[in-house]
Amino acid sequence: MKKMLTMLMSVFGLSFYTSCGQDHFENANVADFARYIEQSHVQLLDARTDSEYVAGHIAGAHNISVLDSDFIDRATAQFDKTRPIAVYCKTGRRSARAASMLTQAGYEVVNLEGGITAWLESGQPAQK
Repeated sequence: MKKMLTMLMSVFGLSFYTSCGQDHFENANVADFARYIEQSHVQLLDARTDSEYVAGHIAGAHNISVLDSDFIDRATAQFDKTRPIAVYCKTGRRSARAASMLTQAGYEVVNLEGGITAWLESGQPAQK
């Protein structure tokens, strides 16, 4: 009985811990993301590498690669915590990682589902 109680407490404690550590950022489809970044208070972050950014990016985006070891330091130095950040990458996976890190640092974040690939496939513009 004591072992069972200990096991149940461990399981409850683990599930409580993991639920408290979840990230709280939103994912947006291309249409919603496009409307969102039109708002003047929204900051736009391209989380891809420099070479990917130079090949084509969404107008107005600042580039900080989430793969850089100093990503969060550079982001917090460049972006205002009182304004939301819209983030994207190639397919949405790296930007979800960036969104997670930014959320943990105290930012409100929206991630582009499908990344710039979905953006371009839907006919949205990019600049070089």
